[in-house]
Amino acid sequence: MLLAVVLAPRGEAPLGDLSYAVGAVYGVGGSLFLGAVLLYFPRWASVGDFHYVRYTGMFVLLLAGFALFHLSLALGGHGGAVVGWGLVTLVWLIALQGLWAIHRMAPATRKGWHERLVLIAVALGALGALTFLAGMVSNETLLLIAGRCLGVWGMLGLGWLTLMHRLHPWTFRLA
Repeated sequence: MLLAVVLAPRGEAPLGDLSYAVGAVYGVGGSLFLGAVLLYFPRWASVGDFHYVRYTGMFVLLLAGFALFHLSLALGGHGGAVVGWGLVTLVWLIALQGLWAIHRMAPATRKGWHERLVLIAVALGALGALTFLAGMVSNETLLLIAGRCLGVWGMLGLGWLTLMHRLHPWTFRLA
């Protein structure tokens, strides 16, 4: 990840190509990961579920952000893409804040490595979305690539591996 950021070309950014790649990373993998974490994390912590209004509101904002982001890119509108990605970033920050509050409320016996690693993955996802937003606003290639790398390797890599490892025993009990 660091090598891709260090070797990134400087100057004018190819916003379209990178934006579609990041949109796919956060849109498909990121949305599934975030949904799974918002569903299971409170249960792991023995705190109780997210209120459905907050959960539904976050995904309505996420869907609106992705729709505006991709529609603006398809029509060549940079401003709409920035606003759309801003909504996506806002959802990741709200999710991070909510999961951090749940982690703080959880009993000490429910604060294991899985929970901490998933929380770190969500934080890296939020940081990646924020970094990509900064790259879109400044048109800086280094920030765009760093945001993509944080999303792919930080959020998806660490997040999915930790989530799947946590769910592994449960999966085999069903068989």
